[in-house]
Amino acid sequence: DRQFSELFRRIAVPSFLTEFSLVPVTMLMVLLFDAESPGTFLVLSAICLSFIFVLRRVAVTSSKLLARIRELEIVNSFGQMMSSTLDADFLADRIADGVMSVYPGASEVVIARPDEGGQHLECLVYDGNGARVIQPDMTVCGPIAQWIMDTGQPVRGNMGGGASNTRGWVGKPIISMGEVVGALLCLTSRSESKSDEAFRLLELVTRQAAVALHNSSLYEQATVDGLTKLFVRRYFDQRLDEEFHRAKRYDSDFSLVLIDVDDFKDVNDTYLHETGDKVLQLVAAVIRNCIRAMDVPCRLGGDEFAIVLPEADEDAARIVAERICEGVRNISITRKGRRVSVSVSLGVAGFAGSGAEKCATLMQRGDIALYKAKEKKGKGSVVVFGDLDSETNHPPSSASPVGD
Repeated sequence: DRQFSELFRRIAVPSFLTEFSLVPVTMLMVLLFDAESPGTFLVLSAICLSFIFVLRRVAVTSSKLLARIRELEIVNSFGQMMSSTLDADFLADRIADGVMSVYPGASEVVIARPDEGGQHLECLVYDGNGARVIQPDMTVCGPIAQWIMDTGQPVRGNMGGGASNTRGWVGKPIISMGEVVGALLCLTSRSESKSDEAFRLLELVTRQAAVALHNSSLYEQATVDGLTKLFVRRYFDQRLDEEFHRAKRYDSDFSLVLIDVDDFKDVNDTYLHETGDKVLQLVAAVIRNCIRAMDVPCRLGGDEFAIVLPEADEDAARIVAERICEGVRNISITRKGRRVSVSVSLGVAGFAGSGAEKCATLMQRGDIALYKAKEKKGKGSVVVFGDLDSETNHPPSSASPVGD
């Protein structure tokens, strides 16, 4: 029905208007026809034919202009979506939306990218409603996406190759800086897969997606720690400052959790730095699994971590900290036939609970809580600044406990 409506709007209506507009000219030609002097008739015939030619050219040009306007609208809308975020996951969702705007009849969209090792493809699959498919069947799309990645060539065809089959597929490589960094694959109707106009428009969408993914990659390299995949210190300072001023302005609350791996230097000295790196990666994985999507986990440096918890008071932050503490305690690493014992100490300071007037003060009070956890309660402990007596709420006279 949609295809018939599109055909009627773009072909039948302009043709009908063209033919209907010629009725007065035709009637005039009949009335003025004179067999003895056909000159007038021939002149009117030439005018009529010219009129038909002009109107048809206008109709075709109008149809092409409408198509270009649609392309510009899609490209402009897609460009705005691409520039609205640098988050890789959110960006993938927007890319899928853009492909579906080019192929409204799409039943499946696949975004394929190489994994970190570059040996296998990681595929995000979206259904016809734009929702991610948790366990997709890649028996059809997987080989096609791999071929696009290997060759860097666009492809399109019909499912099964039969003329009676109503499904088709189209695919384009995502090329950034001359390198194939991914592939877009779309399963759609057979007629849409054969559309040259949509295929050309998919090329424009793919080019914008390549630029957006490249920018996202650069942003991730600048803000994410390569070892732990947590945010870096600079990003942490920025987000902490934002949350502090937001809480102060709107009279809301948030909390800071500081984390230090116990006896990390001994782990490095005993089992070498490779084991130490593995410990940091596993601790970071525990942290990610214990927090919300809105929380901001960071690696401050060495074996020090921090989490900004928006809209969380000290009691809520305590629960998160205890969950992390328990999760780290369950980490299992065996080296030299021995189990490597891993634990962390955590200090919690809330915006309201600590009464801090500056970000630096909040950080200092989080350090105090962490110091008490390491020195007073022992390894694998959680201390909340608000629980400390006022007499003990002062910085340690010696060096900071982190980095032991």
